[in-house]
Amino acid sequence: MKYSDFILKHFVVYALISGLLPFLIVKNEVFNVDDRIVIFPFVMICYAHFYYQKRRSKHARVTDLTEYSKLENYDFIEKPSESDLDDFVTFKTLPLIMDKGGKDAFMNLLTHSQRQELYSVEKPKIITVKKTHATGSGGDRHFFTQVFLLKSKKEIPHFYLAPTSFFSLFGGIGEKLVYPYKKINIEKYNFPINKYNLYAHDKSTVEFFSSEFIDLLNKGLEKNKKVSIESDGNNIIFYLLNERFSNEGIAFHTNLFQVLHKSLIN
Repeated sequence: MKYSDFILKHFVVYALISGLLPFLIVKNEVFNVDDRIVIFPFVMICYAHFYYQKRRSKHARVTDLTEYSKLENYDFIEKPSESDLDDFVTFKTLPLIMDKGGKDAFMNLLTHSQRQELYSVEKPKIITVKKTHATGSGGDRHFFTQVFLLKSKKEIPHFYLAPTSFFSLFGGIGEKLVYPYKKINIEKYNFPINKYNLYAHDKSTVEFFSSEFIDLLNKGLEKNKKVSIESDGNNIIFYLLNERFSNEGIAFHTNLFQVLHKSLIN
C-alpha cells in the first residue's frame, strides 16, 4: 500500500549497465581501449534511463491520483495555489518535514468536492509535502510525506503526538517546536509511553485523550503503524513521516485516520 518511485527491476538494469557489463568487457578485452572510454557511454545510458523512469513515474502518479479523485468524489489539484493551502499553514510540524520557502514543496492536493456533501462521513483533505536532502555525490534525494487533514467542529487543544525512534534521541521534530509547546509526561490508561511523546501547551491536554483513542494507538503499534498527529486547535492532521501511499493505501489510511479522529473529538 506504500507508494514508491523505486522499482527493483530498474535498479538491476542500472547495476548491469553501469557496473557489471563494462567490467566484463574490459576484463575480457573485447575492446583494446582505456577502461574509462568504455564505461562512460554505459553510465550515460544508465542516467538517461533513470531520468526517463523518474519522469514516467511522476506522470503515472498524477494519473493514479486523478482516477482516485473521480472514484472518491475529490477534486485533484497537482499544483495547489496559496489559497488552497489555508487549512495547512497553521500547523507547526509541517515546516519541519518539508522544504523551506516555497509552495513548490506542496503538491498533489485532494480536496473536498461539492459532491462530497452527499456523504455523511467527512473525508480528509490530503496533500503531499516534499523534503529535499543533498547527497555527498552532488545530487539531491527527495522524501515525500502524505498528510491527511480532518476538521473538528469544536475547539480542541493544541498538541503534537510524535512517534519515537532511534533518531529522536538526538532531537526529533517535537524538540524543534517553540514555546508554548513543551514535552508533557502522559501516564493514562495504557498509553504507550515508550513509543510516543506528547508535546502540548500544558498538562491539561492529557485529559483530551480517551481510552478508545489510546487503544487504537496500541493496535496500530501491533501492525507497525506509528502515526504522527497534530492539532492546531481546530483541525487535526495525520501522517506517517516520509511515506505516501498507493490508491489502495490512501483508502486504507483514510479509514484509519477517520476512526482515530472520531475517537478524539467525540
